Order: sequence, then structure tokens, then C-alpha cells
Amino acid sequence: MTPELHRKAAGIFERACELELPERAAYIESACGSDSSLRSYVEQLLQGDRNAPQAFLGKPAVLAAAPFFSGSNTPWLAGTRLGTYEIHCQIGAGGMGIVYEARDLRLNRRVAVKVLTSSIVADDDRIRRFQQEARAASLLNHPNIVSLYDAGQDQGIHYIATELIEGKTLRQLAAEGPVPLKQLLDIAAQTASALSAAHEAGIVHRDIKPENIMVRHDGFVKVLDFGLAKVDVSRTPDTQTKVGLIAGTVHYLSPEQALGRPLGPCSDLFSLGIVLYELSTGTRPFTGATDWAVLDAIVRHNPGPASQLRPEIDVELDALIQRLLEKESEFRFQTAADLRSSLKRLTRDSQSGLSPAPPQSAPHASPRRASRWTELALTTAAAIAIIGGAYWWPAPWRALSTSAADPVPRRFERLTSAPGEETFPNLSPDGSQFFYAGASRGKWDIYLQRTGGSTVVNLTIDSKADDTQPALSRDGMKIAFHSERDGGGLFVMEATGENPRRVSTQGYLPAWSPDGQLLIYSSSSFTDPSARGEPVSRLHILNPSSGADRELKTADAIQPNWSPHGHRIAYWGVAGGGRRELFTVEASPGSEGEPIRLTSDPGLNWSPVWSRDGESLYFLSDRGGLMNLWRIPIDEKSGLPRGEPSPFTMPTPRMGSFNFSSDGRTMVFSNSDRGSNLFSVPYRAKDRKTAGEPESAISGTHYISNFSFSPDQSQMVYDTVGAPDEDIWVMNRDGTGRRRLDANPAKDRGPVWSPTGKEIAFFSDRSGRYEVWVIHSDGSGLRQITETAGPGLQAPGWSRDGQRLYSSRENGIIQVFPAHQGLIRNPDPALPPAIAVKSLWARESPDNRILALGSLSSGPFTLFHRDRQTAETTPFRGERQSWLPDGSGILYPWRGRCLLYDLKSATEVVLFDVSPARINAVALAGNRIYFTRAVRDGDLWLGRLK
Repeated sequence: MTPELHRKAAGIFERACELELPERAAYIESACGSDSSLRSYVEQLLQGDRNAPQAFLGKPAVLAAAPFFSGSNTPWLAGTRLGTYEIHCQIGAGGMGIVYEARDLRLNRRVAVKVLTSSIVADDDRIRRFQQEARAASLLNHPNIVSLYDAGQDQGIHYIATELIEGKTLRQLAAEGPVPLKQLLDIAAQTASALSAAHEAGIVHRDIKPENIMVRHDGFVKVLDFGLAKVDVSRTPDTQTKVGLIAGTVHYLSPEQALGRPLGPCSDLFSLGIVLYELSTGTRPFTGATDWAVLDAIVRHNPGPASQLRPEIDVELDALIQRLLEKESEFRFQTAADLRSSLKRLTRDSQSGLSPAPPQSAPHASPRRASRWTELALTTAAAIAIIGGAYWWPAPWRALSTSAADPVPRRFERLTSAPGEETFPNLSPDGSQFFYAGASRGKWDIYLQRTGGSTVVNLTIDSKADDTQPALSRDGMKIAFHSERDGGGLFVMEATGENPRRVSTQGYLPAWSPDGQLLIYSSSSFTDPSARGEPVSRLHILNPSSGADRELKTADAIQPNWSPHGHRIAYWGVAGGGRRELFTVEASPGSEGEPIRLTSDPGLNWSPVWSRDGESLYFLSDRGGLMNLWRIPIDEKSGLPRGEPSPFTMPTPRMGSFNFSSDGRTMVFSNSDRGSNLFSVPYRAKDRKTAGEPESAISGTHYISNFSFSPDQSQMVYDTVGAPDEDIWVMNRDGTGRRRLDANPAKDRGPVWSPTGKEIAFFSDRSGRYEVWVIHSDGSGLRQITETAGPGLQAPGWSRDGQRLYSSRENGIIQVFPAHQGLIRNPDPALPPAIAVKSLWARESPDNRILALGSLSSGPFTLFHRDRQTAETTPFRGERQSWLPDGSGILYPWRGRCLLYDLKSATEVVLFDVSPARINAVALAGNRIYFTRAVRDGDLWLGRLK
């Protein structure tokens, strides 16, 4: 088989796949003519397509079975090894390459390996497209986009390794008939989310079609094949396609693609509109006997409303699709984010149509149309995370209920919509009022609002300090809360905000005993459970009247919650290997036994809340992929579980704090949107001041938490703590050239570049516990450095010569060990035994003389002078220290402030303040200070229980 014959057959096959069966035979007859070899090969490709399994990366151009390539010069790789991948079997093929199922021998996982076929290796354009697919995918990190693991060349073979996706393409779903509206809306929302991430990264996909969107068996959508993706020329100039060339699949082109004009993000949305039209009706909106006829229809003709072909499609969905299919790009949705926003408004504005009766605002709507709109709006709300007003959630719900006391929410209502985050919600006993903490006026305050009302009362308006973490007593009369006023501590005030008084100089996250006489609190706090780095919290029971304080006998314990009959305390803590697990402990004085562990799994389990009958414990966990609600049946007296945890899934992609009313008939929760992004601000070294306001350092929204610059400051490495996949990424300082170093299911955190620029150290739980690992900056040479017993290791830092690594155990003991002498099983303490400083962070000064040690308990940081073997505790609180290049000072964050410690004068200067937002990490590069700032938003919602 010649390469020319293969190319001809591939083109005919791809066009034939787009035609209905009656049209297909005539097209093949016309296209192949008298060439019997060409016709035979096309028919073999079609047979291979029918027999191909459903587990594959996608079919970017052609699907074929392996035997049909055996006559070409394409190598048969099954049973061989390519790089670090053991090739198993072919699962797909196309004009760009062959796709194999393989096993990654490094991480022992199944992957898909896409290989460029030998027949087109000589085609420079095809090679460019193949490399472009890898380059485009490497810029993206989103759960709805196929994850790129690796790309390279071995034995003369170009390959890309990605996650292996098992499911169906939208082409396969469409072949089964029009897609149900609920599923259609869910697919559309997930695809829009993927496109939004791609567009924010400067990438236009240009080939959105049913073959390039896959739905896994669990309903999760993956967008595939970035072989035609157009990357912003300002970021990757060598990946542009010349204006005037048509790229894409003819039936799914936008008008500007058909005319060879420059493309923007709304081009992908036009293609998505075509896909939605086809999936909802079973018919393509633009057809023709030839490709040119199809192009003419795309440019000049308007399809009829989808509802004409499928009457149950509501006019609102009709209008949505019609706007996507506007000929002029300026009249379409401009971005995928615009599309999502319109869906949110559509759901909110139609809340009257969500009741069982037809909406009064549409008196001429038929009962059938009203019920269909109800279905549509409910599906939209589930797909895009509860947007709008109140709606009814149809039974049966996904919650697993075991008793009448374990009710199912039936109606949801949005309570708040202010900018910023509202959290720590509490309901009054009868559910008529709710209390919460919010930061809408530049500091944290505690607010009161009537359920269903819009008037907000600030209960702590007279305080200039942060007031947060409110806990309402069972009778609704008192609020305990944490405040930073007057040195900080726990305070109690009346539910009206009157008579606040301090009851303890320490304490966070308080909770009342059932009788309202005692408080349980933890000695430390957290802002993100996944990023919590202070596993030394203890629980205390406090009598607010007498001041008597008793510490409970537990290991790490935080965010306690008292059981409804006062028998036990539920909490979560960091257990072995850094896992976040749930526990209960006896509450009675002198009788507390060993805590009972309720969970033991890789999920992030936190925020336990008892049901009002004490028969269930609700908690938040990401074990299902998204942060959502789970419940576990429990015996309140013994604390022993009575079954396995089960999902109590709420219609939100990321649930935050939650609570129940005292009568158990209503629940309140936050729909949380959290991330962390990179910002920068100009810095004047001569007078040690910043100039101007902080601004975003890169375009788009990303999860960037901890970061480190390369020695020449041209690149940075960072982690994505809090993202669905916590991996290590490298990018240029301006945000271009993003690439993932090593994708895997483990949590990889705290990367730091070596002084030589060749290696990056980080800590990871991929071995089952947190240990220190090192990888080359090009993604090769991954190796484990430590293998320890006891508390895990975290937050590594390099010595200035690059020969040693510092790391902190989870109990705060700083260790030091060689970086290039194999596996270290017993690291040495970095400090003399007489110096009992505990820290989560150790950074060596440029002259190697001083170690800056961050505090383990949010207290003052310490400087260890190596020449004198003495420790100097500063009067200033700070963490994650970063030395100035000349060693004259230290940058560090404290909550929302960036501070500079002058080593000579031993004084502290506030450089800038972004409160109430928080800064995670900070470093100087060139003449700018870079920092990661938590980006948070979240509204409160009410769920009325059956």
C-alpha cells in the first residue's frame, strides 16, 4: 500500500462516515470510480470502524483495525516497548496516527499511546500537526480535556501518551437516536467548560465535532484531539495556520472557517451549536450533496428551529442554539464563559416555570411545554451548579436514605449573591433566619439575614478586625465566633450581635454542646483542607462562664462537631501518610477512650456534621471526583460506624460548609468556587517598596499554589493544590509554554527548582505516604529520594550548592539529607538537639549561613544561624519564606499581606495587602514580586427537606 493510496482512502473514509447509509454507497462509488484497490481499502476501513472497540483516545480522522495497516510500512507495535510504554493492542487508527492501549511501566497505569503512522512521516505538515496536538494539550489542565502525559520520539517513532478514556463518542451516541435533553444539557455544559479553559489558555480547538467529544461510562465528558488547535500567536507563534486555509471537518465548520478567515473562540461555539442541533434532533443543520454545497449552506443558509424537528425542545433551548449558529460572529456568544452565564440567567429567570404548575408569565404555554421546560431547567441547574432562584428537585434523588429521620432535600433556594465568599452558615431553630461569615466589605464579618429576604444585618460592624467562624447555639440565642480583635481568640455574643465578650485567648472553629453550656474548639484553623500544613491541632472543651478549659486526648484534630445528645465529638485530622480522615471521640470528662476512625481512604474527608437524630454523620469528600456531601450511618453512643459511607450528592460541583436547622427540616450550604492564581507587583529594590497595584501575571484562571523560579528566572515550576489533579507544571514566567511534568493520580506538591537548574524537588504521596521526590526539569529521571517511617515529609528546599535537601516532617522536625545518594531511609535532623524549633519550611540563605524556619503554629518565624548554632526567634509571624537574591532580607506572606523582614535592622515592612484574600506563596523575580492569591467566591443555598 502506497502512502498516496492511504491518504486518498483516509479522506474518502472520513467523508463517508459523515453520510447517512443511503448516501454513503453512492458517494464511495463516485469517489473511487474504477479504482478497485481504493474502493476495497475504503470498505476495509469502514468494516474496521464498525468493529472497533469503544475504548480509545478518539478518532481524529480515520478509524481502522490493525490488519488493514499490515500492508503498509507502518510498524506493528503490539507486544513491543516504546519509550517507557509497553504497547498492548491497537484500539484505533486515523489519518494522523494509530492509537494503542499501553501500560506506563513507571507508574503501572493504563494509557493511550498515539503513534504517527510511517506513511505520513515524510509529510512535514502532518508532523507539525502531530507536534501541535501535543503542544496545545500541554497548555491545558482541565478535567473535561483529555490529559496529556507524555510526548516524544523513540526508535524514529513520534508518539503522544494520554489518559485512556473508555466510553462513547457523541457520534456513537447520535447513532442511537436523539440524545435525551437532560444528557444533552449535561454534555453541553461540560464541553463549554472545557472550551472555556482552552480559550483562556489562548487555544481555539477548530475541530469540535461529535467524534472529538467523548462521554465516559460515568457521564464525564472529555474533549479530544487538539491536532488542529490554533494557539495564540503571541504565545506559540510556530503553531499558526495561514489565513485562507480551511482546517476542520466540513459539516462542523464555522462560517469564518469556511471562508478561510481568522478565527476566535466563538468559532468553536458555532461548531458546538452544530453538534447540539444534531444531537437534539438527529439531523445536521447544514447538508449538501458535495462539500462545496455544505460550505455554501454554512455561509448562506439558516436551519429551521430545532423544535420543528423535535417538539419537546423548549423555545429557550431553541433560542440558545440559534444564537450559537449566528452567521456573524459578533452576534454569537463570544466566549464559552458567556454561554455558561446565559444558561445561568436562563435558569434563574425561569424559576416560576419550575413549579409543578405552568408559569403565570406564559399563560399560552401548554402544560406539556411547561413540564418539558421544568425538565430542561432542572437539568441545566444540575449541569452548571445551581444557578438562579428556587427550584424543585424531582424524586428519586441520588441521596441514599435509610430512615425517616434522614430526609431528602426537595427544594433549593439561593440565599446570597454578594461578591466574595459567604461561608460558615447557621440556621435559626425554625429556619426563618440564617447567620454566616462574609468578606464583602474588605474584612470578615458575621451577618444575619432573613430566609427569603434581601436585607443583610452586619452583627460585627463595630469591629475593625476579622470576625468569622460563627456557631449558633441550639436554642438560637448565642453565637460563638473567632475574632482577631484585641489580640484574637474566641468570643461569644447574643444572636442580635449585642454584648460580645472574649471567652478564650485562643481557639478556632467553635461548636456548642447540645445544652449550650460548653464549647468545643480546635487550637488551629485552616483555609483549604487540601492545603492544610499544620497537623498539630488539638481539641479543647471550654466552659464560657467559668473559663475552665480541658484538652481532649487525640492526635491531630480540627473542626469539631458535637453529637446531638452530647455523647461524642466528631472531627477530622491529618492521619498517616497525610490523609484527611474522620474520627469521633468520647466527650465526657475522664471517660474519653481512643478515638474511633470512621474513614480510611485516599479521599479528602472533612467538615463532619451530625444529623439531628444522631444516626448519621454527614461530611464533605472528594472521593467521588468533586467536593460533595457524603453520609455514614453511625451509633452515636459508641461512635462506631453502622455501614459504609454513601453519596448524598448535592447539585453543585464543589460544596463548601453546611449545616442543618435544629428541627432537622432545613439545611443550608455554600456553593464554593475556589482556586489560586498568580499575580505580580512592581518592586523598587533601592527603597524596598512596591510601585503600583498587584495585577494578574498570566491570563486565565488556574490553580497555582506553591511555585519556584528557575535559577535564570525565565521559568517557574508550580503545583495545583486544590485542583482535581494535583500535578507539577512548568511554564515561562509570562505564562506561556505550560507543560505538565508528570501526570498521575497522586498529590504532588511544593516544587522547588534546584540551584543548578537541572532538577526539581517536590513531595508526593504516590508511594502511599508523603515523601520527597526529584525529577529533571524536562520531565525525565523521576526518582524517590526518601523512604521514611513515622510522620511523612513535606515542603523540600535545596541547599545553595544543590547537593542537599531540607524537608520537614509532618510533626515539624526539619530533616536534611543528600540529594544524589540513592534512597534515604533515615534522614538526619537539620538542627542540633538543644534547639527545639518546629517548622514546616526551611530555606537556606544565599551565603549558606542562615536557615529561615517558618512557624508550625502560625506563630513567629525563626532564623537559625549555622555558624553560631543558635536560633533567633523574630517577633513577626510569617510562613513560606523566600530570600532576597542578595540575602539582605526575607519575603513572606501572612494572611493577605506580603511582608519584608530586613535582616540588618530586624524590622518588618508591609509591602502590600490584598486582604481579605490570602497569599499562599511569594518570591522576587527581576523587578517584580510574584505571589499566589486565593481566588474565592461562594454563595449560600437553602435546601428544604421532605
